[in-house]
Amino acid sequence: MQIITMAKDSKDTKKSKNKPAEKPVTTSPEKKKRKTKDDAKALVAISDTQGLNIPVPKVKRSIGDNIINHRETAALNELKEHRVMDEVKDDNKEPAKLGKAAKRGFTFVLKGLSKPTLDLIKEGHQNAVHLQKQAFSSVKIKSWHDDDEKKYNAYREARNKAEKKYENGLLVIGDGNFDAVAFNAQYDKHFFKDFSYSYAPGKVLANEDYTKLKNIELYEYCTSVINKLKTRFNSDSKVIITAGLELLTRDILRNAARNCVDAKKKILKVDHALNLNGDESNFPLHRLLPTLDTYVRYKALLKEAEKKSDSDSETKEDEETEKVRVPYKHYIGEAAKVVKRELVGNDCDSPFAKFNISADLKLFISDVISELCVRFGHAMLSEVQTRKIKTVNNEIARTIIYQLYINAGAYQHLKGAEEFIRSCYNRYREFIALRAKQNQDKKATLANE
Repeated sequence: MQIITMAKDSKDTKKSKNKPAEKPVTTSPEKKKRKTKDDAKALVAISDTQGLNIPVPKVKRSIGDNIINHRETAALNELKEHRVMDEVKDDNKEPAKLGKAAKRGFTFVLKGLSKPTLDLIKEGHQNAVHLQKQAFSSVKIKSWHDDDEKKYNAYREARNKAEKKYENGLLVIGDGNFDAVAFNAQYDKHFFKDFSYSYAPGKVLANEDYTKLKNIELYEYCTSVINKLKTRFNSDSKVIITAGLELLTRDILRNAARNCVDAKKKILKVDHALNLNGDESNFPLHRLLPTLDTYVRYKALLKEAEKKSDSDSETKEDEETEKVRVPYKHYIGEAAKVVKRELVGNDCDSPFAKFNISADLKLFISDVISELCVRFGHAMLSEVQTRKIKTVNNEIARTIIYQLYINAGAYQHLKGAEEFIRSCYNRYREFIALRAKQNQDKKATLANE
């Protein structure tokens, strides 16, 4: 054993003797050029193809499901969980594996549902019946003779005058609602004699009693009437709001990057973002951040961390942040690429070329976006209720962005914000049109095969 070991040692020594000396590492011009190209490729962001880094559907869900339609979302989730799915078995009487397209039967009853959900189903049912009665009224009035229609309009006008209220000689403006269905029922007690409520094409619900439906039919009816109560977003409003959040995200990152370089650091931290130097040209909405609960909370945490002055606190904080679910984490990283590219420009030796974004800063910006989504949601809800509409349109979306800048005292920067939003909107629409065409071509190819 000893001989073998010695032989092995001598062999290794021989190898080490014959081993050539290491050459000094030198980077060739071609390699430098290739590295520059790789760095440029690493900075390609989602917005280069889609116009936006922050996803439009995610922002829409944050505002819609959590704020504007939170009652409907909670009820629909409860209905889904309340189903008792049928167990499907194979020939060996084992639970069968069904494909994604396969539909399992289930049992569904109203008993056991919470009162808020039952009340919302009832509200949705009444709303659906009311809408059908409105359509029925319109068709019936159009079928009348001219004399009957004139008589009806005269009665309606007299009713409107009688309902006007005056105080001290001034007209008191009410809510402006005119319930045509209630008016028609009062005008003629047999007005809706021939009306029948169809809960589905070709299916009439006797006595408008939806509780007589069973299982799948009952479940589908309940989800249908609740969905009709939802406030919708039109195709453009959600893009405008997301573009506004994208602009704010980039401004926060740009401000943090400048503070990071000034401090001669390489990693963007929360304290760099919280340091607001009041430079409106680079960060128009700098007055907005201190008004957010997120800013106040992080500022307090930063002061607390400074008092402890623990050398490992930063590392531990970053490790803990990595475990927290950050809704917009990936997309903030993508926005950071765009900001880095803008700040570096063609200067490869720029101090901005070396910065990276920390996990705690991603969490901070994600929390800012989430808080603003809550604020936007409440503002939108107020707008649609005041205007008595069921859709968040472009006008409402633009008003919310305008108010953001006006309240932050940055109204003089509105033109720049509008141009940014318009640019993002156009590129996003181009991306959606291209994707739709690609999907259409793919379907056509599969159909021909």
